Amino acid sequence: MMNPENAAYAYIGAAVDDLVRSHVTHLVLCPGSRSTPLALCAARHPGMKVWTLLDERSAGFFALGLAKALRRPAAVLSTSGTAAANFLPAVVEARYGRVPLVVLTADRPHELRDAGANQTIDQIRLYGTHAKWFADAALPEATEGMLRYARSLVCQAVATALEAPRGPVHLNFPLREPLVPVAASGGMPPEEDRVGAAWEGRPGQRAFTVGSQSLRVPDPHLVEALAADLGRARRGLIVCGPQDDPALPQAVGDLAVALQFPVLADPLSQVRCGPHDRSLVIDTYDAMLRLDDLAAALAPEVILRIGAVSASRPLLQYLQRHHGSRQIFVDGDGGWHDPMRLAFDVLHVDPRLLCEALSPAVRAADGTSGSRAAASAGGASDWAGLWLRMAAHARRAMALRLAGIDEPFEGKVFAELAHLLPAGSILYVGNSMP
Repeated sequence: MMNPENAAYAYIGAAVDDLVRSHVTHLVLCPGSRSTPLALCAARHPGMKVWTLLDERSAGFFALGLAKALRRPAAVLSTSGTAAANFLPAVVEARYGRVPLVVLTADRPHELRDAGANQTIDQIRLYGTHAKWFADAALPEATEGMLRYARSLVCQAVATALEAPRGPVHLNFPLREPLVPVAASGGMPPEEDRVGAAWEGRPGQRAFTVGSQSLRVPDPHLVEALAADLGRARRGLIVCGPQDDPALPQAVGDLAVALQFPVLADPLSQVRCGPHDRSLVIDTYDAMLRLDDLAAALAPEVILRIGAVSASRPLLQYLQRHHGSRQIFVDGDGGWHDPMRLAFDVLHVDPRLLCEALSPAVRAADGTSGSRAAASAGGASDWAGLWLRMAAHARRAMALRLAGIDEPFEGKVFAELAHLLPAGSILYVGNSMP
C-alpha cells in the first residue's frame, strides 16, 4: 500500500491493495467526484491497470468482457447517484452468464442519505437479486481493526464472485469529504505505529484472506453407472453449449470417440476449433435440423448436454421433438439450465472431470474387441457416420450457395473466418442483426 495521506486513503488503499492481491488487476473507471479516493488508490497501485470510460453502461460491459477474456474477476467503479444504476445491464449479464464481476460504487455518507443531498439515491442492494452478494462498507477509519476489515471485505467479495456459480458482487463505499488527498493527520496514527499485516498486507503479496473453490468431482459409482448406460446406447449425442473451460474440448473429443457419439458443438463451446480430436464434431447442425424429415429421422436414444443452453432454435426444437430420449444435463456450478424441462438427469459435477472419467470407463466396459473399439480404430459407427455424411452434404450446399453470391454479404464472412483467424484470436461480434 502507498503511504496514505489520511484515514480515508489508508482504508481505501488497503482495500485496493487486497483487490490486487486477490488477482483483480483490471479496474474500469467512470470518473466522478465521490469515487476519487477509490480511483486515485487504484491509479497509484503498480499492480492495477485502470481503464477510463466516460459512459457507465459501456464501462459495465467493457469490464464484463475483461472478466470473460481473463477468466478471472474484473472491477468496475462509479461515483454516487444514478451513475451506478447504469451498471445494471452488465450486472444482469454477469449473473446469468456466470461471469465474476466486482462492482464498486462510491456513496454519500449515512448522514447525507434521505436528506435531499445532490447525487444521492438509495444504493443499498441497488442491483437486487442480480448481484450474488452485497456489502455496504463501513465508513473509513485508519485503525488496525478497520484496515483488517477493509482488506478482508474485498477478499470475501472476490471469493464470492468466483464461487460456483460465478457471478457479480457489489461493494458500496460511503465516503466523507475531503475526497482528495490532504497532508493532514486525519485520524492517522503516528507513522511508527503503521506496521503489521493490516497496514502492509500479508507477507509475500498473499491476499489477506484467501477463498478457495473446489471442482465437483464425480462419484466413482456415478461414473460406473453412467458409463454402462451410455455404453448400451447406439444412437447417442453430446450437445455442447456455451462454456469457457479451455480444457473441456479435449475431454469431450475423447469421450465422443470412446462412445461414437457425434458432438453438436455451439460456436461458443470452444469445441469447434482447436488441436483436440474433432473427428465427430458437427458444426452444421443448425442448417441440417431445419429439414423436418431429417430432424425426425435422426432420433437419438440418449443426449448428454454440457454447458449453457444453445441459441440455435432448430437445435432446441430438435431436443423438444425427441423429448422421450434420455437427456442428461451436466452442470458443475450447481445450476439448473433446463428451460424446456426435458432433463431426465441433472448432474452437478464438473463436466471436464466427468468426461475424463467416463472415457476410460466406457472403453473398459466395451472391451478391446467391442463394437465401439472397432469403430474407433477403423472409422465412425453407422450412427456417427450418418451424422458426418449429412454434415458434409450441408457444408457443400452452403459453400455452393455462398460461391454464387457476388455482392457483399455478411453471412459469407463467418463462413471464412474459421480458416482466416490465427489461433488464440478474439472475435467481437454484434448481436442478432449487426
